[in-house]
Amino acid sequence: MKTSTAITLSILFQFLGILITAIILENGDINTIGLIVVIFILPIVLVGFLNGLLLNFAKKRKGNYKKRIWSFIPIIVLAVIAITNIHFLDGDMAYLGLIGVFAIGATNIIWNIKLKQQVI
Repeated sequence: MKTSTAITLSILFQFLGILITAIILENGDINTIGLIVVIFILPIVLVGFLNGLLLNFAKKRKGNYKKRIWSFIPIIVLAVIAITNIHFLDGDMAYLGLIGVFAIGATNIIWNIKLKQQVI
């Protein structure tokens, strides 16, 4: 999988996760949903790019097991962020970490499936 595809997928999955949970939590209040999306758009893009760069770094490693271990590092970091209670720029980073664990996890699982299909 190309790095640009991984970045696009991770940003898309995170954005959809933020949007869906905001709609559910705020009972359709469009002003609050828009505020949540505006607050979290920059961290979503940043986490997506960092995940793509880390997957690009992992792709350069030799051996599939090393590549797979490197692909799970962002999931572990986001899980730690989800457990801790960090507030940054009027946004709860535990919320971003929780959404990120599922979104980046799905992206990295797709990346690992594509890695398994490649002949090395």
